[in-house]
Amino acid sequence: MGKLILCSDNSLWLKFLCIFSVIIVVQELVLCQPSAEDCSLDFQYASLSSNSNCEEGDWGGFLPKNCCGSAFHRYLYALGHRANQTGKIYLNSSEQSSCLDSLKTLEGDVFGCGIEKLTSGAGGCSDYTVADVTNKLGDELRSLNENCKFMSSDGEWNTTCGSCVRSWQGIRGPRSESSDHESIENAADICRFAVMVTLTSSRINDGIFAQNVYKCLAQENSYNVFKDVKLKDPGCPKFPIKGVYSATNNLDELNLIGEGTAGKVYKGTLSNNQPVAIKHIINDGNVETFVREVASLSHIRHPNLVALLGYCLREDEGFLIYELCPNGSLSKWLFGKDKVLSWIQRLQIAIDSARGLLFLHTYSEGCIVHRDIKPTNILLGPNFEAKLSDFGLSKVMDLGETYVISEVRGTFGYVDPEYQSNRQVNSSGDVYSFGIVLLQILSGKKVINMNVKKPMPLNKMAKFLTRDGSTKGLVDPKLEGEFSVEAFDLTLGLALSCTAVKQQRPSMEEVVATLEKALDKTTNA
Repeated sequence: MGKLILCSDNSLWLKFLCIFSVIIVVQELVLCQPSAEDCSLDFQYASLSSNSNCEEGDWGGFLPKNCCGSAFHRYLYALGHRANQTGKIYLNSSEQSSCLDSLKTLEGDVFGCGIEKLTSGAGGCSDYTVADVTNKLGDELRSLNENCKFMSSDGEWNTTCGSCVRSWQGIRGPRSESSDHESIENAADICRFAVMVTLTSSRINDGIFAQNVYKCLAQENSYNVFKDVKLKDPGCPKFPIKGVYSATNNLDELNLIGEGTAGKVYKGTLSNNQPVAIKHIINDGNVETFVREVASLSHIRHPNLVALLGYCLREDEGFLIYELCPNGSLSKWLFGKDKVLSWIQRLQIAIDSARGLLFLHTYSEGCIVHRDIKPTNILLGPNFEAKLSDFGLSKVMDLGETYVISEVRGTFGYVDPEYQSNRQVNSSGDVYSFGIVLLQILSGKKVINMNVKKPMPLNKMAKFLTRDGSTKGLVDPKLEGEFSVEAFDLTLGLALSCTAVKQQRPSMEEVVATLEKALDKTTNA
């Protein structure tokens, strides 16, 4: 660069050489000027799709619907490549502006496509590095990686993509102090894409993986079919979404009290100060659960059934609003280390649960089979009164029907073996499940004993432990001997008869009568 150019010679040839040298020097000076505006992304690695720009989806509304998808996917993949090399995730505003100019030459006008939202400097996940995501959002990162594995066959695509969408929607990031729902969702989006860039960086040589994941999540709304739900004559009111967010403080994680396959459950308070439990369902695979709950619970009321107070329905999610049972589930009290139920409390909980089932099985418009009786679905009110919950698998048999044929549904360990073999849904299956729960109330044991060489169902274990006529090996140690032996033996015999072959099982009316007799023996003793 330190060239000395003397063009004073009068020779035409030398003048030409001098002019040419000046041009070269100027070009070198221009090319070597450092610029703060240089784009650090290499878009040559990011040509993922041959689809037209308008077929790539809008990432659940994150992108404006103006054919931005292809450019956004190219940009995400380029961020992943940079993250793989540097550990950084988002660009600062000056880098972002420069890179949008570069991307514009490849994809056309990309300003206003939503890419500018992914800029560092706004705090929260916008300033995360790959190491930060791994350390602070490691569970979400692993879940996304595990649930976004796509099969090649078309038949598997929707199911697998649905699990990928659920993992994606479950990423929230650190708790926001804002009370504005839109701001909270924007912050969650920044965290979701930080996780996505980190995942892309870890699999940067697998372009097909990135293409499939982007395609799935970009079109996530197409996998949510709540918009097609039609509720015929719901027996409970529809709540506005503002009421749901207000009751739960914008679904604050501090209000999270449970989580299952259908969604998360939050405690909240309605505008009339009534405490409630709100189930948030975002999995399109549980739309049927949502509809069943509204259809089954909204029209029936009983002291031993959880009351459905209302629902909220949007295109991409549903909410079920129940009365709150402040003492949680029976499962927590049976298996929690710091939880203890007295013998009389256990008997009363068993009686309440049995009365709830009796009401369902003798319902005037047809027998309602719950199909998922287990301790987690038995909730405890303020005075430990038991209430059956979660009617997402329930089946209604018309008057005069003895059974209906259905796919086998329920929870492992609680499902009637005869139902598993013949697929006949009837009240007898609930009796079996209740018998298993009754054994757990007596013993405090899990439904399957995994601590032996050959795992043993609880009803077989109970017979094994009491084969010599003694019940000492079965009694829950938490009872500390404070129970009526006569009532215990009566209840144990009832539980084993509930889990016997179908022809020998009692009806729920007989179950209630026997449990009330056991309670009488206890109080008399």
